[in-house]
Amino acid sequence: MIEIAHIALILPDGQIVLQRRDDQAPLGANRLAFFGGHVEPGETQDEAMRRELGEETSLDVTSLDIQPAHQFELIGQNGVVSHFHTYTANIPNADFTVYEGQGAEVHSVEQIFTREDVVSSVIHALTKLGGQ
Repeated sequence: MIEIAHIALILPDGQIVLQRRDDQAPLGANRLAFFGGHVEPGETQDEAMRRELGEETSLDVTSLDIQPAHQFELIGQNGVVSHFHTYTANIPNADFTVYEGQGAEVHSVEQIFTREDVVSSVIHALTKLGGQ
């Protein structure tokens, strides 16, 4: 099983900031995903979330109110079970630098549910958060 910590970055108007993964990403290449990644051995989920967000963006993770939201499991096409730890944080705007992937995109929850280029973990997480 793989443990993943990822975060829904929520703007004041309720829109979500997603990362466009690059074409070299081992999973979800060129698709929209939450920021986040694998929980390393000896690391808590919270530590992983803050490390990943700090590695992937210019956001000051020490000043964000990052809250755990829920957990779920998905089975990938390769049969591997991924255990997701979903977090949320309200941010004032999307004016930050993205260090990994192809950048950030802002979409409403409704738009996210209609797109075909969003990884399944985002759809599952937003459904659990009460999106649709």
